[in-house]
Amino acid sequence: MQRHEGNRGVKNPIRTFIIGVVALLALGCSPAFGQVSQFVPGQVLTAAGLNQALGNVFGKVDARWYGVSSDPTCAKDNTSPIRLAVTAAAGSELVFPTGTFCLNTATSTILISSQIEISGQGRNTVFKWNAPSGSAIAPIFDVTAAGITMHDFAFDHNAQAGNYVDSTYFGTDPWGGVAFSIQGDKFTGYNLYGANGFDNCIGISKRTSSGAAVAGSPQHFLLHDINTTNCGTGIHSAAQGGPGKIGAGIDNGSGSAGVISNVVDNQSYIGFISDIGAGAYAQWNNATAFYTKIDSSNPTNGSGYGLYVGAPMSSFTNVTIVAPAGTGVWNDNPAAGTNFNNLTVYIPQKNCLWLKGAITANNVTCNQSSFSGSNGYADVLLDSTAGSISPLQISNLNISGALHSYSVQATGSNPINGVISSNALTGVTAPTSLGSNAAGLSLIGTSTTGVSISAAQLTSPTLTGTPTAPTASVGTSSTQVATTQFVAASYAPLASPTFTGTVTIPSGASIAGYLTSASASSTYAPLASPTFTGTVTIPSGASIAGYLTSAAASSTYAPLASPTFTGTVTIPSGASIAGYLTSASAASTYAPLASPALTGTPTAPTATAGTNTTQVATTAFANSAVTGGGNAGNFTTGSFTDSSTSNTQQVTISATSDTLGASIKMTGNGGTTPSKYVRVQSGNFAVVNNANTAAILSLTDAGALTTTGAVNGQGGVQSNGVTINPVLTGTTASIGGSSLAAGACTSGTASISGSTTSMAVAASPVTYPGDGFWWEGYVSAAGTVTVKVCAVAAGTPTASAYNVRVLQ
Repeated sequence: MQRHEGNRGVKNPIRTFIIGVVALLALGCSPAFGQVSQFVPGQVLTAAGLNQALGNVFGKVDARWYGVSSDPTCAKDNTSPIRLAVTAAAGSELVFPTGTFCLNTATSTILISSQIEISGQGRNTVFKWNAPSGSAIAPIFDVTAAGITMHDFAFDHNAQAGNYVDSTYFGTDPWGGVAFSIQGDKFTGYNLYGANGFDNCIGISKRTSSGAAVAGSPQHFLLHDINTTNCGTGIHSAAQGGPGKIGAGIDNGSGSAGVISNVVDNQSYIGFISDIGAGAYAQWNNATAFYTKIDSSNPTNGSGYGLYVGAPMSSFTNVTIVAPAGTGVWNDNPAAGTNFNNLTVYIPQKNCLWLKGAITANNVTCNQSSFSGSNGYADVLLDSTAGSISPLQISNLNISGALHSYSVQATGSNPINGVISSNALTGVTAPTSLGSNAAGLSLIGTSTTGVSISAAQLTSPTLTGTPTAPTASVGTSSTQVATTQFVAASYAPLASPTFTGTVTIPSGASIAGYLTSASASSTYAPLASPTFTGTVTIPSGASIAGYLTSAAASSTYAPLASPTFTGTVTIPSGASIAGYLTSASAASTYAPLASPALTGTPTAPTATAGTNTTQVATTAFANSAVTGGGNAGNFTTGSFTDSSTSNTQQVTISATSDTLGASIKMTGNGGTTPSKYVRVQSGNFAVVNNANTAAILSLTDAGALTTTGAVNGQGGVQSNGVTINPVLTGTTASIGGSSLAAGACTSGTASISGSTTSMAVAASPVTYPGDGFWWEGYVSAAGTVTVKVCAVAAGTPTASAYNVRVLQ
């Protein structure tokens, strides 16, 4: 592309002009523009006519011919001379020299309403808004004509904290706060430098008189090689998009079929916007946003994003977001179908991606998300609160860093469907957090060798269908999942079990019923009402309960059950009578000693705590054994086993007061080493010190983990096999304090061991150098970082040291 440096066509002596004019007059030419409709031989030209003739000779109009002159102090208002030059140069190229040209009234907007090309001398040609403090903000340029080309100059909206108020240019619409308004079709802009926009530095949107956007207009615009800085710095009211500071370097508000390429924004309140609700779509190529800011006074006003996409169908190629104060990229729900290719987000304070609408993306890198604090934010947040996210397609997602809570987290209840392929997923809490609404989402990673894995959470998953697992070997006793096959092979059913081998029961136990086999159903007599045959023999000293009888002597012996004795009944010394004593008037006064069936509320003495004998256990003893009367009992080795088939049993330890909560004390080596407590207090799980006074590790229901000590990774911290190096830091000596010409720079260095020229650098001043200056840092040589401070317009930057961060 051609850059126009000065008035190269008008640097020859004035006699060249006169000769040209004489030649034109001799030919009787009729120019197509200017204040004189036709030249005739012998005509005496006015100053305006001479300027017109010069424009005809050289094909360009010099703005100085109409009284435009530089004044960095802004004592001169260039509004009228610029408007006069724009009118005179209609149909031609209007060239501005190096300098600062101030617009000093609240109505100084330069309206471009007819065909023209406007050029300057690069960033050293500056148009500066300088309306009175407290006045309503308005655009510097408002381009309404089609086919306009503007290039090679800078514009400074000069918005500072509180110096201007909400715009009335488009009624009450906040679009009037845009510094450079593009409304006309087929606009071309390149080599433009915007700074200090009240709202957006560049806004692409055709507007009605009331300020409403015209959907899909303007069309076929082209912007390339654009640099913006500190945009959105005006104080908006809540009625005009605020409250507070918000605005982007470039905002495509409603433009369609356009191309935006090679654009860089630095330290604006939003990097770039493809706006919502007015048919905005374009092709974005090579867009970089550095250090977007959040309005600290209004942190929830929407500032801080590297890129906001609110409209569908746009494509973004080679987009880089560096160190945003908020989230890297927010793709809103109406922006479904957005296409990304080669998207990189470095060290966002919050999420890398916040997706409320489905995207198609390839080669996405998220580096050190949640930089504001460990476990604060996920790399990729799938937010279905506004509607479904489908179909989602992310290929080659690469996640690194050790601060993010999850690699992929889903919120909301609407369906989420699609595929994400990535490197191994990680997270402080867990690699993923996905609900049942994400059942249609497949995660494909290198750790799964390309096989789709389900969307169940690793922590406390809720499984559906018929989950399966490998069957453990019989006899296994570990935390391995027990399948139904394992249970069936390890234990006999309680109903009609079939035993094999030698069956052994503990001493003193019994088997109800009787033993049998398929081939000998009567081998053994039942315990209930057996009928013996042959000669019945019992061991010496044993007894048979009940009574003996025979068919011929039914009354030979008295029955043991309810016998009626006659005469004198004698029993041996030391013997006892089984059953119970009774009388005709009190048949149930006493219970039998053997297997009594007690009624009412039987009582017994309560055994001493810790008793382990055949003594009857009362309910008081049982409760004391479970609760310990406020203190747990002592255990040797052993385990608690849930013998139910539903696996729903649980052991509950409760406390009557939340002062110390419910806890388990664990002491090693017989109490000679310090104890630790595992405690639940105020809803939080904690590990507590030996004195049971201070939590050294706590976990809330929300998953927030806190530890009072350092978390040490022995051997270094790695992600996916790659070592994560720390950010290198340093500070320069003071830079600035001396006058700089427009476009001039001064610099200083900081020695930072380990830095190399392949590393990225972030620099920030300890003291703000003032408006109209920009700065950057880079590794100029191994171990040395150079910070350069440059002036947009002539001035003196405040002297300041610069803090430097080097990304390894």
